[in-house]
Amino acid sequence: MSFGLDSPILSVAWRMADPFFEAVRDYPYHNRYHTERVFARAMELCDLEKITSDSREEIAIAIIFHDVGYARRYARNEPIGAEIARSLLVTQWWEEDRIERVESLILSTALGSETPTLAHAIIQDSDLDMLGLPEWIGSTFDLYQEIVLFSELPNPWIDWLEQSAELFRTHEFATKTARTQRTDGQRANLAKIELILGRERTGLAGRSEG
Repeated sequence: MSFGLDSPILSVAWRMADPFFEAVRDYPYHNRYHTERVFARAMELCDLEKITSDSREEIAIAIIFHDVGYARRYARNEPIGAEIARSLLVTQWWEEDRIERVESLILSTALGSETPTLAHAIIQDSDLDMLGLPEWIGSTFDLYQEIVLFSELPNPWIDWLEQSAELFRTHEFATKTARTQRTDGQRANLAKIELILGRERTGLAGRSEG
């Protein structure tokens, strides 16, 4: 999977990431398919935002490794992905400043991170692309199911819906392209999740009264 990038290191990176993807193959959300979707969207944004080949390569490497840390721990795993990416890039004689940029891109996929450059904006918009897509509900449920099954984070369904609604309400896509293509969908999805949340609250209130 290169999407027009003439970069031999990408095939090496995918092979290096394979054992980590295998370790999370039962994860409903943070799996290889998610990474491939993020990769594809990022390459599309790179085209539309006129990203240089070097920056595109750095974004591509960062995306391949941005979630591999889930194979070792669930929360705050971005530094693990950055460490693994570095371990590859030093063997490929990458310059230190480029390695540090890749690490910074990976770390920026933590929710709520700043986007100081266009490359950071692209990787974050790609990672959160589902917020503006019609299939958001399936992704949201997959992520909740994954948290219940594989993390130690307590998260009742009603709380998860409220957290999701807040994310849909406050998130702003960082690139001009994503704002143009996804903001309307994000608003529509927010209306749907608030409707679901209202029904859940009503049902919860009814059960409490009963």
